[in-house]
Amino acid sequence: HESFGLPLIDAMENSSLIIAPCVEGPLEICKNVAIFQSPSDDNYKSIIRLLNQPSEITKLRKKARKRAQDFSWKSSVTKHLKLYERFLL
Repeated sequence: HESFGLPLIDAMENSSLIIAPCVEGPLEICKNVAIFQSPSDDNYKSIIRLLNQPSEITKLRKKARKRAQDFSWKSSVTKHLKLYERFLL
């Protein structure tokens, strides 16, 4: 297993379309910016679905870029500082 889902975050940052298995990790990281499918499904079905919906591609790309910002270093540091302040002060 790769660490935390960095490839998914990288894909979101680059506005790439994401087809991911409908399992805990990708669901938590990608939320509503990916096409989720059963791990046993073929990717081609999801690809065909996207190709037939160009407006959906545009929406997913915009949402993906925005979602990636939730995992930026700045966001991470801000969240950690809030936790430290909450428990240490």
